[in-house]
Amino acid sequence: YEILTCDWSSDVCSSDLFIQYSNKSDTFEARLGRQIITESVNFFLLDGGLISFKPTDGIELVAYGGYQDKDLQPEPERPFKSFAAAGIKLKSSKILGALFTIGYELYNPQDFSSRNFVNVSFNRVVPFTDFADFYGLAEIDVGEGNLGLLTVGLGITLTRSLFLNLEYDNYDLDEERDEFQLDPIYDIFSDGRLNQAKVGITFIPTNFLEMQASYARSEEH
Repeated sequence: YEILTCDWSSDVCSSDLFIQYSNKSDTFEARLGRQIITESVNFFLLDGGLISFKPTDGIELVAYGGYQDKDLQPEPERPFKSFAAAGIKLKSSKILGALFTIGYELYNPQDFSSRNFVNVSFNRVVPFTDFADFYGLAEIDVGEGNLGLLTVGLGITLTRSLFLNLEYDNYDLDEERDEFQLDPIYDIFSDGRLNQAKVGITFIPTNFLEMQASYARSEEH
């Protein structure tokens, strides 16, 4: 597998190049090389490995680890420091009828102390409905005992082509881990905590056209 990602503003290109093995029953997968890790709260490019195992239907265990040189990640997600990361995540669709994940991540930035994070997420259809679902995501800095990120939301299907999304975010800036990128200007200038409420509308009139509009109100304390 090879994917080429280029940052044209600096004429820098980074290539995702990895070896992948999957068994015939699709219960085991292993990847080794430069790859995008999607198991963390944020996606990032990593030189390392990933193993996925599905012991039974609806249960998946994923482990990953590796290193990212800061110059490999294209803008605007490029971190200030190179870092090593390793994590493990359990995914399940058998708990209370929800898509549920719980994970642990060790994050070790260059020239900074290592950090330990636990993250939990869920997505579930609202009981007694077939047109709405609610979701949530939380990440906790175990060492600091700090809730770094909290997101809760509700998605509603208004018609076959019109969708409404309501979301609340509570975000704590971590100067040693500039990865959330919810708002780059906030990341640079704020030293507090961000509360943000958002409403979004998505309209899909045809299978080749999608229109979106959103409004957000933010405040810090």
